[in-house]
Amino acid sequence: MGQSVQFRILGPLEVAVGGRQIAVPLGRQQITMAMLLLHPGQVTPADRIAEAVWEDRMPATPANQIAICIHALRRKFSAAGADEKIITTRAPGYLLRPAPGSIDTHVVEEHAAAARKALADGAVEVAAERLRAALAVWRGRCLAGITSRVLQPEIIKWEERRLALTEEYFQAELQLGHHVDIISQLQAFVAEHPLREKARVRLMVALYRAGRQADALNAFHDARRVLKDELGLDPGAALQATHRAILRGELSPPAGGPGPEMADEAPEPARSASAAGRTGGVRDPAAGTGAGAATHQVPTAGEHADDLPAGGGEPVRRPAPAAPDLAPGGGPEALPGGVEPGRLLGPVAIPDVRPGSAEPVRPETARAGRHPDIRPRMLPADIADLTGRHGEAEELERALTPDDRAVLPIALVAGRGGVGKTTIAIHVAHRLSPVFPDGQLYVDLRGAHQPAADPLEVITRFLRELGADTSTIPDGLEARAALYRSLLADRRVLLVLDNAADERQIEPLLPGSPGCAVLITSRYRLTCLAGVRLVDLAALESDQAIQLLTWIVGASRVEVEPRAAEDLARFCGGLPLAVRVIGARLAAKPHWSLAQMVTRLADESRRLDELAHGSLEVRASLALSYQALEPAARLLFRRLALLDVVDFAAWVAAPLLESSMQEAEDLLERLVDARLVDVFCRDATGNLRYGFHDLVRLYARERVEEAESAEERTAAVGRVCSALLHLTEQAHRRVYGGDYVVVHGPAPRWRLDERTVQRLTEAPLAWYDAERRTIVSAVRQTAAAGMSALCWDLAGTALSMFGVRSHYDEWRETHEVSLFAARAANDRCGEAVLLTGLGDLYVVQQRYEQAAERLGGALEIFDEIGNWHGYGLALRKVAYIDSVYGRTDEALRRYETACRLLREAGDRGAQAHVLRWTSQIYLERGQPERARPYMEEALAVAEGSNGRARAQSLYLFGELHLATGDLETADKTFDEVLALVHQIGDPRGQAHALYGKGRVSLKLGFYRIADSTFRQALAIAREVPDRLVEVQTLIALGELHTMKGETTRAIGLLTDAVRAAQEIHSLVWLARGLTALAEVHFSAGAESLAEQCLAEAARLRAEFGVTRARTGPPAGRAPLRMVVAGRSAGNVS
Repeated sequence: MGQSVQFRILGPLEVAVGGRQIAVPLGRQQITMAMLLLHPGQVTPADRIAEAVWEDRMPATPANQIAICIHALRRKFSAAGADEKIITTRAPGYLLRPAPGSIDTHVVEEHAAAARKALADGAVEVAAERLRAALAVWRGRCLAGITSRVLQPEIIKWEERRLALTEEYFQAELQLGHHVDIISQLQAFVAEHPLREKARVRLMVALYRAGRQADALNAFHDARRVLKDELGLDPGAALQATHRAILRGELSPPAGGPGPEMADEAPEPARSASAAGRTGGVRDPAAGTGAGAATHQVPTAGEHADDLPAGGGEPVRRPAPAAPDLAPGGGPEALPGGVEPGRLLGPVAIPDVRPGSAEPVRPETARAGRHPDIRPRMLPADIADLTGRHGEAEELERALTPDDRAVLPIALVAGRGGVGKTTIAIHVAHRLSPVFPDGQLYVDLRGAHQPAADPLEVITRFLRELGADTSTIPDGLEARAALYRSLLADRRVLLVLDNAADERQIEPLLPGSPGCAVLITSRYRLTCLAGVRLVDLAALESDQAIQLLTWIVGASRVEVEPRAAEDLARFCGGLPLAVRVIGARLAAKPHWSLAQMVTRLADESRRLDELAHGSLEVRASLALSYQALEPAARLLFRRLALLDVVDFAAWVAAPLLESSMQEAEDLLERLVDARLVDVFCRDATGNLRYGFHDLVRLYARERVEEAESAEERTAAVGRVCSALLHLTEQAHRRVYGGDYVVVHGPAPRWRLDERTVQRLTEAPLAWYDAERRTIVSAVRQTAAAGMSALCWDLAGTALSMFGVRSHYDEWRETHEVSLFAARAANDRCGEAVLLTGLGDLYVVQQRYEQAAERLGGALEIFDEIGNWHGYGLALRKVAYIDSVYGRTDEALRRYETACRLLREAGDRGAQAHVLRWTSQIYLERGQPERARPYMEEALAVAEGSNGRARAQSLYLFGELHLATGDLETADKTFDEVLALVHQIGDPRGQAHALYGKGRVSLKLGFYRIADSTFRQALAIAREVPDRLVEVQTLIALGELHTMKGETTRAIGLLTDAVRAAQEIHSLVWLARGLTALAEVHFSAGAESLAEQCLAEAARLRAEFGVTRARTGPPAGRAPLRMVVAGRSAGNVS
């Protein structure tokens, strides 16, 4: 029995063994695991798993690929200490056998079942606790991050389950009388799921019971608007009945104790007093329809007629009736709803209305001689299609109507031009107009224009709107602001300050009393305003943009062309203004298809031309922000668009402007403030990365092509790429311990200040991870611009980091692009360098014939131009290929020549490579004493370096100690290698070091430790991938299981090793794998198979000049131990 396994799918997929989480790689393994977890205890067909993994891009052998995934998952479970048989093969697929309660979905269902039972037993408090526990299991959306189409129905099912349980929880809390406690939760839930009517009924009931009748009614009106806007439907029966009950005062507070379950159906309609009788009543919609449903009295029309004056006139003031006794157990006369017979639910408020006025008049206002009947209504018309902004609208409403009115509420909507700031502000202001009965003031402050609105003129206009006598308005901003604040002192007025420029423009316009509220929009984050609540508007998501388009052009057109609608949303970049322009054009052209508009927008050079219709124009909106910039910021904005990258770091601004880093960063932040550049994220080095919205980038490219010559544009790109080359060189130096293993050209370097360079490249591989796409893009751009020397130098210098990170696609692409550019420019040195790099790539990928071809071409060119440093670098790789094919004498001769050339060139890193590989040949031949001098020289050459060169040299010493039986020293050496490669982030080196440590443990007889260490090495080797280390580790694992007498597992591992060795054409390791396989067959008594393996191994050894194969069955375990002891590890590439 293995350790316990826990699975979590209610959130991102997580698997834990023995309480420790194990990583399931993204992609096919996570999808495969998810498919099994969604159907635990059931067979999941392999073809269904394949469909989930690849959808419409099915590989040639999906069943084999899925089998590999299952195998990898089993290995992970086994390596973590679990029983790998937790996943079993069962035709036509696979079966997951989880322990009871080990999947979080099981835990949820257990809690839900317990809650249902508790409710049936009347234990509402227990039910609420169980429902809380069930909901707490969720960590996010089911299988978050997995987008497989096949999985979506199950994911949606579990999302719907969560929503249903949440509504059941709210129901239980209301039955317990916890209405105040859950209001905020209900509001958040409704904001996120606005179409769930059950939740809205519960919110209205909770608000009403908390004494917030107006908010309960507003909640109904909000529900009606959303349902009408989104679905074209009226509220359902339950919502409407609850609304009527609140209006009539027929909705009682909860009974003193837990009441009956609340019904989701509509409550019974109220009866008239004559029909109901004095002892009759109406049913509370929140109380349900059970035996204990609460009823209470409804007064007749004449019940309080004595409160009204005969024949009109002033109302008669009566003492307010005493509040009803709503305490639990209110006496024998108390009704089930907690209302005493003959009582109203509360006092009747009769307003003081003066003749000719439709509104109540405040006594203090009348005494002040103001104009209470002047209530400005300055808001522009509202808009109905507030698609995708309901959450932000709710946030603004909460910010402007806080429970605590001690300070003036101020909310700021910030965002780029065209993102919909004004639209949401006006919409929210209209929704809040009942809360601010004394009026709404609105002004466009023209903050993006020059000049912006003058605060003095704005206040003067506001004073007139508030009824101030023009003749009494004082001079000067300060005096007018004082009068303005006085007029607002006892009023509830909402101010909408649209398109603000800065804080100085706004501050004079702020009221002094907390009864008012201020809603601001701006392209800038005006965070210097005290107490401001910032709501940042981002671009719409794709589905939201499509919803907005649908609202404008009609659902029928979008439903017919869903793919075209997606393309339109993508071309608009989620910018509401752009979507509205497209929608307006399509609405004006009903005979156009959406596909026609897609075709028009596909041409980037004309896209901004197409995004204009009437007064709506994206280009004009962006121009306002651009024109407000100072000249240096405009220059940076334009030139940033020259870079063909998705995102960029701040350092690129310095070479673009030819300025200091400090000045460049300040200007870049100015662009961020203006919403012309976005902050995307922090990269692996902790530095910010910036980027453009797609439409903003197009506008910037228009500006740079209009304002700057082709020569200026090319020079700017060249400076950035030159700075990138300098940074890449520094990162390479840190990885290799010096400027080794690379030939440079004459390309200039644009050098950033040393402090910036140090900060950026201190963690060289983290810097590379952040800039990898930038490097690839720079190679393309320099090639296209004819900057051959810069192009190939950048590709060649980045090679070391491509190799460490196993980014073979980038390695190949940069070298092939650069090779084409070098040949076009007749740059012979560059051509040779790139051929060497491609040859090196093919060596790493074990494509030795292609490698030899490229390296042969490089040798010819280096010989032709007399570049002996480059010749030595290429020759050492040719020698390595010789050693792989077993031509060890030829390899040694070439290594000797290469070592001399590299020593003369001062390339200590490459020289150390050659010395190590020479020593390895002697180790392979079983001559450790001949290997030692080369190892010692390699270590001496790499002395002072903490990079890969030193790690690789130390590794060979570990091999030497292992071969000579000094296991303790070997283990310490491998530990030192492991620390070095971990420090520089070299996963390939980690795989080699772990492989070495595993062999030490194997020789010491620590089988369990050896097994765990080998499996770590194997996992890393497959992830990198490094097929040679994979072969070596599989052979070692096979030998380990042979020693333990586990012949079946040993045969499987060794068969995998032999197959992999054949695929990479490694004859040496193929022979060793066959020899090890023969040992297992001898142990199992299969002597015929064993002889076949030995015969093939002997043939291979004869082919490459090795004659160490044995030709007979082993005598016990000693021969196998001799084979293990005599075997060495290969190289750290």
